[in-house]
Amino acid sequence: MQEKLSQQTIDQVKQYSGIVEFIQQYVRLTKRGQNYIGLCPFHSERTASFTVSPQKKIFHCFGCHESGDLISFAEKIDSLTFFESIEVIAVFAGIPVLKQAQSLQSIRQNKELESLLALLKEASNFFVKDLSAMNLVKDYINSRNLNQDSVNTFKLGFCSDSNALISFLKSKSFSTELMIKSGLMYQSNNQLGCRFYKRLIFPITDHQGRIVGFGGRVLDPNSTMAKYVNSDESYLFNKRKLLYGLSFAKSSIKENGFVILVEGYIDVITMHQHGIKNGVACMGTSLTSQQVSLLKRFTDSVVLMFDSDSAGVNAMNKSLDILLDESINVSVVSLDDHDPADFINNKGKDAFVEKLNSKITAFDFFYNGLKLNCDLTRIEEVSKAISLLIPKLSLIKDEIVRNHYVSIICKDMNIKEEVLVAKINDFLYNGLSYPKFKFAEIKKSNSKLQKAEEIILAIISGNLEFRTLIRGDYLSYFTNSDNNNLATIICNSEDVDSELFEKIPSDFKQLFSKLVLNNSYSIEKANEVNMFKECLLVLKKYRYDCDVKELKKQILEFEKSGNEEGLLSLLKKLDYIKKGGINGY
Repeated sequence: MQEKLSQQTIDQVKQYSGIVEFIQQYVRLTKRGQNYIGLCPFHSERTASFTVSPQKKIFHCFGCHESGDLISFAEKIDSLTFFESIEVIAVFAGIPVLKQAQSLQSIRQNKELESLLALLKEASNFFVKDLSAMNLVKDYINSRNLNQDSVNTFKLGFCSDSNALISFLKSKSFSTELMIKSGLMYQSNNQLGCRFYKRLIFPITDHQGRIVGFGGRVLDPNSTMAKYVNSDESYLFNKRKLLYGLSFAKSSIKENGFVILVEGYIDVITMHQHGIKNGVACMGTSLTSQQVSLLKRFTDSVVLMFDSDSAGVNAMNKSLDILLDESINVSVVSLDDHDPADFINNKGKDAFVEKLNSKITAFDFFYNGLKLNCDLTRIEEVSKAISLLIPKLSLIKDEIVRNHYVSIICKDMNIKEEVLVAKINDFLYNGLSYPKFKFAEIKKSNSKLQKAEEIILAIISGNLEFRTLIRGDYLSYFTNSDNNNLATIICNSEDVDSELFEKIPSDFKQLFSKLVLNNSYSIEKANEVNMFKECLLVLKKYRYDCDVKELKKQILEFEKSGNEEGLLSLLKKLDYIKKGGINGY
């Protein structure tokens, strides 16, 4: 649902007093005086330090110092956005979820969306019942060592009769048009057919647990049909934005601090069956940036566990670039020519966990593979290897880690470190023989904040409109004192470019020239607005992070001193800042 929630719904949720009832879905709370206490859901502890105040409608953990109101609890516990949290709480509390200024068309669209979700849920129920009578399916499930609990948890199903499914859905008042829109049915020669006929069916849920589509696998080895199919792409089902099993895995991902990314649905189910519940699978495609954005709601660490065939290795390498580009900590596990499900079934959970504990970094995986395919005694092979390594090295944000690999590579290839470092810098900043530098590369530079300040200075040196935006509070956001002074000088002038240079004090002329010239290559006029906004966002985020960190430090001091009045004031201030987020700056 893309439309903005009405202010009426937001206000009613903010006024809702059932914070204890809502949190009790996640935490076992015990009344103590006016408050309730329980074990904190945000960190591991044996002694309850998580406190909920129904009167003040806030929570606070005296162990890990997480705090906030009901909305921020929903955001944190399930990694929801503000509006998703409002909607989840509203549904729980029985508050009408109203949309702002809805047109008749948008009302119809929302009703259709609700009908689609209801149809998919009913279809899943039908498939589950159909599976129980199919021996062919049972044989396959047994061959993959899936127990009944797993079958029930993941709602595996089967479709033995398209007409029976159609009749069932029509009996529930779903139209033919809606069946087709759901991606469940196809129409040929005016006849409806189920896309998943004679297939083992896996319901696909979004991260909130709503069924949005299905995946299906042919079981008959003699069948000429495609082995795997998914629901048709629709408003609800976009496989580039979905991860199989995430709704089951999200709490375990938070608890363990990382996610295991695999290729197959059965891999996810088998891991879950053996108590390894932080696994998810791609949707039959290479990992996408949308899927990575979804994962980042829950963790910044990913363990890749793809098949070791050529397709799996290629998918792994593509995934590495996307993950590293998003500053994700990436590790790789090799399962000796097994997929995760077969490995667990053949060698057991303990052997699987041992493999998991012996994971290697993403760069080590790539570099080891590269060395196997290159003869490093030949200079032309060394040159080729370096050209392949530079883009990967440039993705490593941590300077210490990058320098570590630079040292190893140069020793292996008998080249000077300064040569490789210079080539990496060329790739990051000059774009000489590589793609033209864009702001994405700032995310990979050693000092993203410094780079953002420099680009803003370069932009406002020739643009009065952006200079107006910087004047005032944003001037104080420059952390480098020289950059701050130069920004002040530029903002106090109405001149641009060369005329501005003439009026720059001599002490700053060198810095001004350096910043403007060094960053001119990265600023494309057509994209200057977005570039400026992204750089300003970097400054805002740093200020926001600093303010939150300082407040948490003060809160800790007030907790130790027992200053309850001051503590409550700081908690409210922290909650206010977090509510506004970076956009509040």
